[in-house]
Amino acid sequence: MGDFLLIDTSTQLTQCGIVGSDGKIIDVSRGSGDVVEVLPTFVGNICKFGFGDKLGIVYCGGPGSTLGLRCALMSINVWLRFGGGKLKLYRYCSLAMARYLAKNGVIACGGAGKFIVETVDGDSIIADSPHGFENFHFFHTKRLMPSWARAMKIADYDLGQFDGNIFALAHEVAEPNLFEGAGQQFTKWSWERHRRRDV
Repeated sequence: MGDFLLIDTSTQLTQCGIVGSDGKIIDVSRGSGDVVEVLPTFVGNICKFGFGDKLGIVYCGGPGSTLGLRCALMSINVWLRFGGGKLKLYRYCSLAMARYLAKNGVIACGGAGKFIVETVDGDSIIADSPHGFENFHFFHTKRLMPSWARAMKIADYDLGQFDGNIFALAHEVAEPNLFEGAGQQFTKWSWERHRRRDV
């Protein structure tokens, strides 16, 4: 009987851990820094002898930090090749996880001037404005906090606090892919956007 590797790079903190076959998170390591350095270190500590004892990988497909999510996806693709095709793959949405942890609805920046909302009931909405969601928690995935969110409660996105069955949030996928929300677009990096204080 084995367990699953857990990977979440949707926020500025890289989180890796172990999920039991019953869906309970057993252990989580969290670290800041460059995801390209932190992720392999965490996974190396968890999988000291390779993936031979792992049933699969449970990972967050976003939305969230574009660089973090893409680094995780690239790494998962490599590890699946070394897993000999026997590893199962489960993906969950960071908004659903944030809603579970906050015990409340959550709102996040969605790119292209849109906002992604996950209601208390688990419905996903694309909104043009954050107004009307002031009682929700803000799911903070970027380095800079938008000015409109500073008065809101911040969702504590600590997977170590998750006490449910992660397979109730995750679903099995044939190949690794990322969150695809309606109207979701990635905004290209530019020096002007980088220098702005209110993103």
